[in-house]
Amino acid sequence: MQFQVFELEQVLDDAEAAYKVSLSTAARSALIGPVLEAQAFGSAVSNAEVQASIATIVAEAASQIDPLTRNRTQISSVAIAAAIHRKFCSIPPFCSPPIP
Repeated sequence: MQFQVFELEQVLDDAEAAYKVSLSTAARSALIGPVLEAQAFGSAVSNAEVQASIATIVAEAASQIDPLTRNRTQISSVAIAAAIHRKFCSIPPFCSPPIP
């Protein structure tokens, strides 16, 4: 499926509602950008995978205090990057394997 930006915005709106958070503009871009870029390079991107991945990242970000906003309800791009690191990063020497 080829996503359009407005469709991805709806996925983010749904994640915000589900986890009772507000994503900054930069956090939204950090989540949308990789999906659009993968599509641009010809990767098959499924709706279910995108929704599940975004939900996982937003849930992880909401589970920690955001380093910029100092709360769990206003999520910055820094918190999104940290959530991705905690859930998925396993590329030494840049980051250690994810914590189970």
